[in-house]
Amino acid sequence: SLKMEGEAAGAAAPKRTVRLEPMGNFMGNLGMTGGAVDGSGVFRIGNIAPGKYRVKVEPLAGNAYLKALEIDGVAAAKGIADLSQAARGATAKVTLGSNGAQISGRVLDSDGEPIENSMLMVFLASDPEEIPLTGGVPEHAGPDGKYILKGVAPGKYRLFAVDPFQINGVAGADAGLEMFKKLFERGEEIEFKEGDRIVKDLKVISLEDANAKPKQ
Repeated sequence: SLKMEGEAAGAAAPKRTVRLEPMGNFMGNLGMTGGAVDGSGVFRIGNIAPGKYRVKVEPLAGNAYLKALEIDGVAAAKGIADLSQAARGATAKVTLGSNGAQISGRVLDSDGEPIENSMLMVFLASDPEEIPLTGGVPEHAGPDGKYILKGVAPGKYRLFAVDPFQINGVAGADAGLEMFKKLFERGEEIEFKEGDRIVKDLKVISLEDANAKPKQ
């Protein structure tokens, strides 16, 4: 089942789909599966291969976010469903919050000027393993260097921006993940509370910066 906090029972809800994205998927949306949510908030996803999946709900408007996930009555952290032993099926309860945090700002160069490069990627992650190298899509800065990230769940994250041309030059998934771990360590740590609206400018981290001493 799926419910959005604050939505009246029986009220017409937007059409949503619950999707399962395989963890450790380095091939975009390969293997993603999902099921539509009906008018009573019920969904069903069949033919799921055993494994761990990130649960996503689409579409999520405004600052809506996945607030809680239960699998067979047990809370699942960070929206990750462990279905490794669910050969005979499992029940899921998904709760959406409507007032997630939001952060916005500009990506700056070394001189503090906005970078006019719409290819710049802005990452917000609570763990380097969760960086969108695993099939997700980072936020791209606009042509004027501005970025905005909505629907952020409460918690501690690191924020950083990178030039995708640097990433494209790294061969192999293992090498790429190791690079992202270094970039993650150089990112600024930010703690979000529900409903926060934060404005913060940031500078692009180069691969040379990634090999420097991590921020504390």
